[in-house]
Amino acid sequence: MFEGCPLIEKLFLCDNELDRFDVLAMAALNAPKYPEEKKTDEYRVRSCQTKTWFFIGDDGNDYYVESDSLFIKGLCVALIEAAKKTSADAKKIGFADELYARGIISIDRRNGLVGIEEKIIKHINNPKESNNEKSH
Repeated sequence: MFEGCPLIEKLFLCDNELDRFDVLAMAALNAPKYPEEKKTDEYRVRSCQTKTWFFIGDDGNDYYVESDSLFIKGLCVALIEAAKKTSADAKKIGFADELYARGIISIDRRNGLVGIEEKIIKHINNPKESNNEKSH
């Protein structure tokens, strides 16, 4: 389902929480720097338990994420990796559901990731209308 997504493949190979945290923390630390001027209420992900912001770059090809949790930021970086492999007619990415089904995340974290997935899918399907709408 997520073939060709090295970060996700590595994450799914981990058999314990500590290894998963290490993989996600490294992904978070190596992610592109989030623009400080976009760390506003407008870009805050409302459905997320942590303080998390998501922004689609002006060119529509770059996605940026920031969170006060390395684990969540790493999950979002993995989600972005999956999104870049998602076709334009997709209804969802399914990453959050897969993590929840594998017992890697709670239902609350799943809901936060689904909020970001929905924004990404809307952008993929109609980039001119959905770029950087306010999050719910």
